[in-house]
Formats: sequence, C-alpha cells, structure tokens
Amino acid sequence: MEITKQLRVAAYALCVRDGQILLSRWVGPDGKRWTLPGGGIDHGEDPYEAVIREVDEETGYSIEVQRLLGVHTVRRLFDRPGGEVDFHGLRIIYEARVTGGELRYEVGGSSDMAEWFDLDAVAGLHHSDQVDVALELARTSPPDGRGLVALPSDERLIREGPAARTGPPPGS
Repeated sequence: MEITKQLRVAAYALCVRDGQILLSRWVGPDGKRWTLPGGGIDHGEDPYEAVIREVDEETGYSIEVQRLLGVHTVRRLFDRPGGEVDFHGLRIIYEARVTGGELRYEVGGSSDMAEWFDLDAVAGLHHSDQVDVALELARTSPPDGRGLVALPSDERLIREGPAARTGPPPGS
C-alpha cells in the first residue's frame, strides 16, 4: 500500500480574555474537535495575514496579533480511503486580541461553531492538542518557540483513523 505525504502549513490565534479562550469547532473526517481559530495558509499568503483572515472567517471577529508564540510541528499517520496519509502539520501560533466584530459561525468551511470557554473547562472538552500547546507556549514563552507538550517529530508517528494505534514510523 502506498503512503501519501501531505504537508500543511497553517496559522492559528490564541485569544484569551477575562479568563476565557476563543475556540472554533473543526469538523474533520474523524469527527468534531474544538481547536484554535485559524487554518491553512494560501499560496503566497503571509502567515500574519492568514491568521487574521482565518479568525474572521471562523468566528466573525477582527483581531490584532500581539506576538508570535511559537511554531509547533506534528506528524501523524491517517487511514483514509485510498491508503494511508503521512501528515506533517506545521502550526504557526500567534497570541491575538479581539478588536471588533460579533461572534458568528462559519458557513461552508471546515468549522461549524465558535465559542468562548472558561479556561478551566478546556481540559474537559474534546479538543485538539494545539490548544494545549498554545496555552503552554503562552505560559512559558520559550526562547526557541517550542512548547514542552510537543512531541519531537522523529520520536514517533501517531496513527489516527479507523485502525488507530501508536507505533514507530514506517520502515523503522
């Protein structure tokens, strides 16, 4: 069986105010999951501009980027129709402040809801690991921009999908 390689570069915003975090509910092939608002960078688009566009698309809010928190990389194997996908995600994570707009849901996109949650409630939500990574980056401000909860990309691949299992990279 052939493994397809896929690289996705995306920009995300950590928006926290009054003890609450803004999250968007991503609708993927394996279900729904709360995540940071943001998404894929278009060809030729600057990540800074991409995060502003994506937050507006997914939440209805205008933001002001405050600072770059860091870059997080993730690698996973997905079982998909037609074969396995070796997915490499490069996530550029910014801290941002909401400056305008009104909360609304994205129509026809990759998310179906957006909502503010108390920070204490995040652990109980079905959410993406990037939420934890972003909160860790904001808390620790590591000089190299790498969060402690990030797995080294060469340590292991995480398998996701119908036959989910954790294991070594193919050929190791």
